[in-house]
Amino acid sequence: MHLKFDFGPNCRGISKPFKSFQKFKRRPDRASLDRLSPRLGVAWAPPRLQNTKISAGYAVIREASNLRLFTRPLDQYVLTTHFLPGGGFIGPQASLFAIDNHDLLTPTYRNLTASLEQRLSGGIHARLDYLRRRGENGLTYANALRTNQKLTEGRAASMGATGFDGFFELGNERRDVFDSVELTLRQQFRGQYDWMASYTRSRAFSNSVVDLSADSPQVFPSGSCPALRAPPRTNV
Repeated sequence: MHLKFDFGPNCRGISKPFKSFQKFKRRPDRASLDRLSPRLGVAWAPPRLQNTKISAGYAVIREASNLRLFTRPLDQYVLTTHFLPGGGFIGPQASLFAIDNHDLLTPTYRNLTASLEQRLSGGIHARLDYLRRRGENGLTYANALRTNQKLTEGRAASMGATGFDGFFELGNERRDVFDSVELTLRQQFRGQYDWMASYTRSRAFSNSVVDLSADSPQVFPSGSCPALRAPPRTNV
């Protein structure tokens, strides 16, 4: 039986080289936890089953933030004109991006893996893998148009707009779910040839599938983004 445990700090190099990002501070009670990325792995070969191996692992991953998320408020803004069925129109209306929350958390993913390896008759090696991945505190922009009190008609007029179509704030509202099961068969013959076949069944869900930016003209109100489901894949 083999046991492996890795425990080390998580690298965070955003606020140091960029002074404009130093205002984003972590919560004092979570400052130490945001730096930890523990990983645990276990492998076991049953004594009475010489051709069988069972392994499992658990890891907490701290995702590195993309700098584009923090520079998006400095990018261009979108002016959208809505055309009505009767021939009239509304707009143009502006869509803005902002970072008003200076207490953002580090996106965290928890991975649970398990595998079973078995040598079958005829020299065929079979392997069954399972992966469970859960993400929380992911960074994403959500539409806070209804709750924002800083949007005035004068500000819209200065931007050449009649009103606002969306006000997207950066927060930790993103949640991700991923599960997969993979079966792999492999056989070696004549000493130098082998074949392999695998089948993967997976599913993925997220409440932030579409990355809202100035390049995407779609306007999605908060909480209306559809979930994403991954179809099964077969690789031969």
